[in-house]
Amino acid sequence: MGQARKSGMRARRRAEGAVRWVLPAALAAFLVIAWLARSLSLEVDELLGFAGASVLFVLGTVALAALAGATLWALRRRPRR
Repeated sequence: MGQARKSGMRARRRAEGAVRWVLPAALAAFLVIAWLARSLSLEVDELLGFAGASVLFVLGTVALAALAGATLWALRRRPRR
């Protein structure tokens, strides 16, 4: 079995493992937010605003990381002089 195929299989296993923890983590985050809303007596609209801001922050961070990764990948693929 070639090295590229082995590394591809490892990456697939890691991706499958990541999928397993995403749903429980999302559920835990939702439950924590709901608990905080009750304990702090927040309005539902305010809670949804906080959740939306959090999602936008996370997506922005992921986009910046993807941009950095793509830039590094492009720099490595550039032909040397």
